[in-house]
Amino acid sequence: MKIIISSVVIIAILLGGGLVYAHEKQAAFHQEMVKTVKENKSVIFNYIKRDYKKNGNNRKISVIEIDYSKIDHNPMGGINVVAYVNKDAENQDYSLTLGKADGKVFVEGGAGVNFDKIEDQK
Repeated sequence: MKIIISSVVIIAILLGGGLVYAHEKQAAFHQEMVKTVKENKSVIFNYIKRDYKKNGNNRKISVIEIDYSKIDHNPMGGINVVAYVNKDAENQDYSLTLGKADGKVFVEGGAGVNFDKIEDQK
């Protein structure tokens, strides 16, 4: 009976330790992605500004904010990023993927905002 209890306790400790290790590793990976996004903010901002103008929008962009809590690893490679234009989380979000090739960071693609609902903010 002592052997069975000891075995169960050892297995529980190993599982608990494995879960803590996996969580810590995931948190460190997320922090690394956040650091990469912060270092390459200008690439994201330039993409959003170009896309904003390309869609024929003449309204002013006063603020672009990145939601660091929504940064995620893209299974195809890269980092998924969500950014908000003019502090409007409902109507003005950009979902884009930040990629890297040949040492250069770029935006691989993204889904833009609904321009019909945007209001000028000064």
